[in-house]
Order: sequence, then C-alpha cells, then structure tokens
Amino acid sequence: MTRSIRPGTGCCVFSALLFAALAGCGSGGSGNCTRVAGGTPPAVDEVTGLQFSTATTIPSNPAPAVQVTVTDVAKAQDAYQATLALPVFPPGVYNCPADFGVTYRLTFLLANGSSLTVTEDPSGCSVADIPGTCVRSVGPTYWNQLAQDLGVPESDIYPYSP
Repeated sequence: MTRSIRPGTGCCVFSALLFAALAGCGSGGSGNCTRVAGGTPPAVDEVTGLQFSTATTIPSNPAPAVQVTVTDVAKAQDAYQATLALPVFPPGVYNCPADFGVTYRLTFLLANGSSLTVTEDPSGCSVADIPGTCVRSVGPTYWNQLAQDLGVPESDIYPYSP
C-alpha cells in the first residue's frame, strides 16, 4: 500500500499507484488491513522498559536528536498501551502530507529478556508498524501521551518538520 510520497520520488508515483491497483490495495471488506510481520504482541504487563530512538532515510534531513531510555515500568507500559490502542489505518489509497523520511523506533523491553520494536512515522500519513498487528494510524493526542511517557517536550517529537 502506498501511504506517502517521499521527496525526490515523483518519478515512481505512477509505478507505485499501478502496483497498488494491481495488488488490490483498498479492495475487500472493512476487516482488511495491512498487517505487519511478526508474532502476537505481548501483554502490557510484560513490558519492563522502553528505548526510543530516531532515524532518517534522507541524509540531508536529520531526525530530531532524541534518544531516551525509560526505566519506569509504569511509564513504559503506559506508552505501550497507548501504542496498542491506536486505531487501525484504514485500507485504501491516500494522498498523504509530505513524508520527511524520519522514523521513530520504540523498543519495548520485556520481562523475558526479549523486546518488541515498533516503528512510527511522525510525518506523511503518520503511522505505527506494530509487529503482529495491522498498521495503525497515529493522531496528535498520541504524540502528547508518548512525550509525557518519555519525559520530553512534545515539540521535540511532534509535529515533525525539517
């Protein structure tokens, strides 16, 4: 599913739209979604910590310099619960706002020593990829809650603009 168009990819728009149409993107009943590979997400009470980092796919557009480790179990679980509660991104083809190539990585640390990594896009269609679930839609109230759980000003992570 083509959710956003990154700067410099205009030549690929037609190909991406053609691929989406041929793949049946957006067809079917309302129960369809774009699933993220991975097993079943763990229960909230299994989360013991959170590591937040940023990255970019466009070198000339640096990501915000925010790297946070949350050791407060209640805050990490609150961030995880808020992430799981995000609504499913509806199927279809969308014209999203500009996507600046920045992603956020939330690595939820689990009691058994493993982790679950969620990738979020604060620009474009603003989505969250939670392994084992449907792609989620991220709204402004989520960013406020996440910033509180991370202990950073919301303006450090949202709205993102270069």
